[in-house]
Amino acid sequence: MIEMLALRAILAARADQPCQTLSTLEQALALAEPEGYVRTFIDLLNSTSEGRTMTDILLQTAQRGVAPAYVAHLLQAAGVTISAPSPNTLNEREIQIIALIAAGHSSPKVAETLVISIHTVRTHVKNIYRKLDVHSRVQAVEKAHTLGLV
Repeated sequence: MIEMLALRAILAARADQPCQTLSTLEQALALAEPEGYVRTFIDLLNSTSEGRTMTDILLQTAQRGVAPAYVAHLLQAAGVTISAPSPNTLNEREIQIIALIAAGHSSPKVAETLVISIHTVRTHVKNIYRKLDVHSRVQAVEKAHTLGLV
C-alpha cells in the first residue's frame, strides 16, 4: 500500500496536480513512519526514473510540516544530500504578512486582508521578529528588504 501511494504521488506530480501529490504522499508517510519503513522510499529515491520527482515531493511535504524528521531520515538513508533551510527563513504566510506590513497595513488590516484572526496575525508577527532577530515593525521591514523577502 505504501509503495502504491508513493507511486501515485509521483504520477500526480508528473501530471502537475500538487494537491493530489502532497495528500497522497502524506498518506504514504502516515502509514510508513510508525512502522519505520525506509526501503520502499530508498528504492524510489535511488531510481533513475522516479528519484528526482520523489526527492522533490518529499522535500515539499516536509516543508509543509509533514513528518520532517522522517523525511530527512529517508533522504539521508538514500544518500540524498540537502541543504537544511535556515531556522530564520520565513514561511509563505509570514512573507505575505511582512509584505503587507511593509505596505503600511496595521495588524487588523492584515487580518482582514488575509481573512485570519488578529491573534493569528500577532502570532505570525512574533515569529517574524524571532526569525529575523528584530524588535519592531520598522526593523522587521528593513531586514526583510535587506534579505530580499519583500
